[in-house]
This record gives sequence, C-alpha cells and structure tokens, in this order.
Amino acid sequence: PDGSPLHQYSMGGMAEYSVLPAFAAYRMPKEVVDMGTDTAIVGCALFTAYGAVKNAAQIQPGMRVAVFGAGGVGMNVMQICRAFGAAEVIAVDLDRSKLDFAKSCMGATQIVDARASADVVAEVKSHTPFGRGVDVAFEVVGSPVTFDQAVSAVGDGGKAVMVGLTKLGTRGSVDITRMVRRKITVQGSFGAKARSDTPVILDMLKRGVLSLESISKRYTLDQAADAFEDLEAGKIMGKAVVEF
Repeated sequence: PDGSPLHQYSMGGMAEYSVLPAFAAYRMPKEVVDMGTDTAIVGCALFTAYGAVKNAAQIQPGMRVAVFGAGGVGMNVMQICRAFGAAEVIAVDLDRSKLDFAKSCMGATQIVDARASADVVAEVKSHTPFGRGVDVAFEVVGSPVTFDQAVSAVGDGGKAVMVGLTKLGTRGSVDITRMVRRKITVQGSFGAKARSDTPVILDMLKRGVLSLESISKRYTLDQAADAFEDLEAGKIMGKAVVEF
C-alpha cells in the first residue's frame, strides 16, 4: 500500500497471494480450468518432469528409459516419456504399491522392486535388448545409491539425468573409466523453460495427452501439517493437493 517494492523467492506454497512477473502468469484453457485444484501440480511436478524429459533427456520415439523413484515427479516423468514415444519405461522404487500404480496408471511398462531385487541394475538391464542398458536413466530420488544405479543402468552413449534434490554437500560416485569409455553423459535437470514449455504442458493436458492421475490425496489447509508429515513418512503415493 505504501508503494514499497515486493519480492518473493521461488514459490508461494500455502500463500493466499504470490508476487511474480507478468510473463510468469499463463491463462489456462477452459478444459484445464475444469480440472479444478488438481492443476496445482502443473507448476511443479509436471513442469519439472517435462523439463527433464524434453530439455535434458531429449527423449525420442523408440527410446528405452528407466526412472529411479516412483514419487510425484518420477511418475510424471514416466507418463511424459510415454507421451514422447518411449518404447520402454522401467520404474524402479522400494514401494511395491507405488510401482503397481506407476504401471497401471502412469505409463510404466516394466517395474523393478528395489527392495526385493538382488541386483537392481542387472534387473533394469534385463528389460533392454541383449541387456545393454537403457538409453536414458532418470534419478528422481536424490540419493547417492540411486545416483550410482542410474549411471550404471545406462548403455553405451546413453545419458543419466539427475532430477532429485537432497542436502547440500551430498556426493554421488560413478565408475570413471566406464563413463569415459562408454561415452556416458551425466546431466542435471532443474525445472523447465517457463515461457516455451508451460503453454505446451497446458495444451497436452487440454488434449488429454497428459493426465493428473498422480494425485492420490487431498488435504484441507488446516491439515497442511499432516500432509507434510505423511510426505516425510512416505504415505503419499504420487502427489497430494492442499485445498483452501
């Protein structure tokens, strides 16, 4: 009210209002507006997944991919890979119920239960021709263990795309000689290109190419703390929405 400039860093989660530049606001098509509060995940889960698939991995029809982590972002990486024509989408997670959901609803063609598997990387490779490995592996957990598995699951000339975040200072390791000789690329991916990618994501939702099926729970604003506790405890399959 006094004319002082307002600033905000990154996102406005749980906020009634948010300060953002005009070019960051997009009018949603009526078909998407009619999807209601579920569209809240467009600006994060879908946006992050789309950037990883299109801009970092540059998925092409016929590619074989593995997704380490069947959470909210990981599941959307799967469905976007399928939308881009991936021939095989291998989901890897410790939670069997999340894997089953990923296969039945989110585009996974094969699943690897990391808790039950004797060798996760070998099992992933067993789903590829001659066991050579995937063209692209997405790490969507933010763990040194899955970082190494993702790089190891990639075949010659392939790419490991790192999407998961964790504590600053956490380090992952790779087999240097294998990476060099096999010409493997390790690339980070954070978000997407808002100006060019957001309209495409909204159009894909409008046309039914993408879905919002990764949402499994809804909370009221008064239950927001419960939502974070459930998230920390791994009780949320896919994404959850706080409605107010």
